[in-house]
Amino acid sequence: MSEATAAAVNYRQLFHQAPAGYVVAGVDGAILAANATLCAWVGVGALDGTRLQDLMPAGDRLMYRTQAGPKLERDGHFSELSIELLGADGQRRPVLLSVTRTTDGPEPRDLMIFFGAPSGGGLSVNWPVRTGCSRTLRRRGPDSCRKRATGPSPRRVGDSGWAGPGLPR
Repeated sequence: MSEATAAAVNYRQLFHQAPAGYVVAGVDGAILAANATLCAWVGVGALDGTRLQDLMPAGDRLMYRTQAGPKLERDGHFSELSIELLGADGQRRPVLLSVTRTTDGPEPRDLMIFFGAPSGGGLSVNWPVRTGCSRTLRRRGPDSCRKRATGPSPRRVGDSGWAGPGLPR
């Protein structure tokens, strides 16, 4: 990137207006900085000082503590953990969470990115994610994956309102 291009890029604006949630957290899970997108998703003005796990329902907190947390400690990263975030109004928002632990500063930090998933109503997009069944397997058991894999594959939303097995009408 040229110096002129770098000078023209407003990184603060990119951070806060990104189409994904960004968080910088301490290794204890306390949020040090969160972008405007994630704050809007959970319905609060700021998240500084909030613990990441306080934004998750109980089942996701347990999965984070027993699966993702140990992997983050061991490997320094994990990718595509399917969780839900709790909004201030009690609503749940499904997201995919990826985390990388950095150790290049005075203290280690966890850099997190949350990708939003469709939540009810409207058009549903079916994205083929190879590791999706392994995430589902941990949460719902092998029978759920088998049923999903052997069910009808075309998912459509049309005049009949049919959206495939397990999808909102």
